[in-house]
Amino acid sequence: MPVKKMLQLYWFSGSGNTLRAAEVFSGQLRELGWTVKLCSLEKSDPTKIDPMAVLGIAFPTHCFSIPEIVRSFVKSLPKVDGTAAIMLG
Repeated sequence: MPVKKMLQLYWFSGSGNTLRAAEVFSGQLRELGWTVKLCSLEKSDPTKIDPMAVLGIAFPTHCFSIPEIVRSFVKSLPKVDGTAAIMLG
């Protein structure tokens, strides 16, 4: 099944660099005809993702690992089949 050109990109940023990267990435996809929704990971409910959109998560790395807030968000995601996902770290 082809991926729909929709991305729901959740971001977590401490200094603002990850948000800037998510904005640039989103802009590039929009130029290619994608619909992109940027969502603050801290203010989002992981159980309410759009299963028809590509799930994106952007975050900084902390000591070669994922920040705990991102880890908790991912663990709370609903189990769905066929949802494409990307990560920007």
